[in-house]
Amino acid sequence: MHKKAEDLMFAELLRFSEDGKISLFAETAFLLPSEYILHLEEKSTPEELYLAAKKIPEPIITTLKEKGMKDIELLDFLLELLEVLGIGNIQVKKFDRNKKEYQLTINNSSTNKIKCHRTRGYLAAAFSQALGQELKCIESQCISEGANNCEFIIAQE
Repeated sequence: MHKKAEDLMFAELLRFSEDGKISLFAETAFLLPSEYILHLEEKSTPEELYLAAKKIPEPIITTLKEKGMKDIELLDFLLELLEVLGIGNIQVKKFDRNKKEYQLTINNSSTNKIKCHRTRGYLAAAFSQALGQELKCIESQCISEGANNCEFIIAQE
């Protein structure tokens, strides 16, 4: 099992009950086949996917802040959690707080463009909440368009 998943279970932030219920950060979680989620998402526009994905991490971020996590520690945790959830291997390429510009590369990412819109939303939420500034995320390179990896730029709106 991935170390971050074990840490979450140890801290009782990830629980599996005897009756099959899953709880992640005190929120009920469901396991669904990815094909089912992708089918639902195909009916949404890229902007709808992005905005919806920006809201998903809110309860997780709120719980972590209540537990005392903030700033870079919170951001590192969220990026590692995204890796655990299967986004791919995240590498921070640029981190400039003064200019409020950040750049990430994700290796071993999916070749599905829909997943990238979700990832943009997750990254925008993680950086915005952790660093206390409203940021947007765009994808500048995508595996589904022939690039070697997906690259995301997070900057001020």
